[in-house]
Amino acid sequence: MGAALIDADLSESSMVTAYEGDEVVHFGMAIRGVSGTPTPTGTFHILRRIQDETMDSETIGIPGDGPNEYLIAPVGGW
Repeated sequence: MGAALIDADLSESSMVTAYEGDEVVHFGMAIRGVSGTPTPTGTFHILRRIQDETMDSETIGIPGDGPNEYLIAPVGGW
């Protein structure tokens, strides 16, 4: 088995593709940053993997009833 890699395409229809070696093991839609908080670009190392988690804007201080609120569940699981 080759190295694991996740490629995030930040173009208009944002997609994330996960590879093990040359084999695609998962792909799906992605949510990217907005003009005030853009998605950082570059090469990053994965420090840990969460099997199943809920992501919500209140965790990072964005009110749940505001225009930039979000709730995504489940995240992970592949």
